[in-house]
Amino acid sequence: MSDKMIRFIDTKYKTLFTIPDGGYICVTNIRSGEEYISACKYIDDTHFETNGNCLHIHQFAKTNKHNNADVKPLDAPEIINGYRIYAKMFVGQMVYVSAVNPQAQPSKKFSTWQTHNEKRISRKARLFSNRLDAWTDLFLRAEGERRGVPYNPTPKRRDEAR
Repeated sequence: MSDKMIRFIDTKYKTLFTIPDGGYICVTNIRSGEEYISACKYIDDTHFETNGNCLHIHQFAKTNKHNNADVKPLDAPEIINGYRIYAKMFVGQMVYVSAVNPQAQPSKKFSTWQTHNEKRISRKARLFSNRLDAWTDLFLRAEGERRGVPYNPTPKRRDEAR
């Protein structure tokens, strides 16, 4: 890593903290408790890249304030069974997790699971080839819990849906 630092500020340009180029942040939605973990890449003194988006530090601060979100630095992302956690949703007593394993086979690169114990992947873990499908699965699980609908991890075949 280089000695370049990414500065995080509030909407009045007051510095909250800095992280090194390639460091991680955790953005927490204060209302829902959802956590998003992402790596940040230094672009210049006022811009950084996260999740493929180039952001101005003040734009990021305004977005977080508007979305009622809190941001904090992370020393390192949590890794469980080789999967790096990038999102958590807390719904009732359940924790819904999305993770990525760059070393896994392409069809099993992304994973989602639900559990009471975050340190163990439950038997209901699902594996996906891309992040969008994993993200959709995570929201379906969380919405099912919010509405009291049990999650069915077996997807319907197209011919069954008709």
